[in-house]
Amino acid sequence: MPRSRRLLLSLLLLTGSCRGSLTEEPFPLLWAPDDSFKHRSMHLYSASSRAYPIKAWYVVIEPGIHSHVIISPADKLQSPVEMAQETQACVVINGGQFRNDYDPPRHVGLLKARGSVHEQAIPSVIWEDTRYYVARGAFGLTDANRPTIAWILGGRDQLQQVTELPRHRLGAPDAKLARQPASAPWLVVEAIGGGPVLVHNGQARVTASEEGFWAAGIGQPHPRTAIGYTRDERVILMVVDGRQEGSPGVNLAQLADMMANVGCVAAINLDGGGSSALVANGVLVNRPEGTHEARAVMSAIGIFCKLHVPPPGG
Repeated sequence: MPRSRRLLLSLLLLTGSCRGSLTEEPFPLLWAPDDSFKHRSMHLYSASSRAYPIKAWYVVIEPGIHSHVIISPADKLQSPVEMAQETQACVVINGGQFRNDYDPPRHVGLLKARGSVHEQAIPSVIWEDTRYYVARGAFGLTDANRPTIAWILGGRDQLQQVTELPRHRLGAPDAKLARQPASAPWLVVEAIGGGPVLVHNGQARVTASEEGFWAAGIGQPHPRTAIGYTRDERVILMVVDGRQEGSPGVNLAQLADMMANVGCVAAINLDGGGSSALVANGVLVNRPEGTHEARAVMSAIGIFCKLHVPPPGG
């Protein structure tokens, strides 16, 4: 993990779909320490590039610092800033997708906190009148607070991770998950479903098709949020601003390369767009869609500097 004053990374520009072809020329992305947030066990970095307009940040969390899933109160959504203030978390990043056209709002995909499942993983999706059984990516924390990322089956009493992903293609679902898929227990006490997975075994690998993600926006630049971890279990939180002058955003393939290049051996995409927000010491670090306010969300991941009582929401 970088500790020098400045670190030059090569981020490959990708075009088309998430597995699109590489352009011939990489553009240089420069990460530098951001002194607006200081903590002996956490390090904030910000990005710049002479060749490409981008505003991005990531925080490195040393092992031993506790992380928790934060859930908004049942009767309302909360911004990550409000969540940080209420729980006294040092760092907060927005979590999974949600639907606020329900009353109360409903999380999209797996949501587990302090051992209780608040929303099950999605078992299947329907695209163009065709059903695809899916195993979607999720970030989890074990009872020892160790980070883990896996592809999780929906519709199970016990959380199960698949040992072999389906080979879905748009219009051609793989039937293996509808039968008896090869799986193993996923032993976590907290988890947030997201997807697709961005990094696997240290390599950028966007499993959008395998997880049943085909929306047109996944190959386009947008604000993005991601979480991952390094080989020595440092947690990486990253946010990229988008939809604004000076930072149009990145696509998922670019985000995957960014996470791999800062040392992640596993990483996953979280909710993006106007929800993408990183809070440090109670202050919003980025500018979601160019604004100075963070959108209210249903879930987040909080990093806690001190010994503490677990935050509300579980």
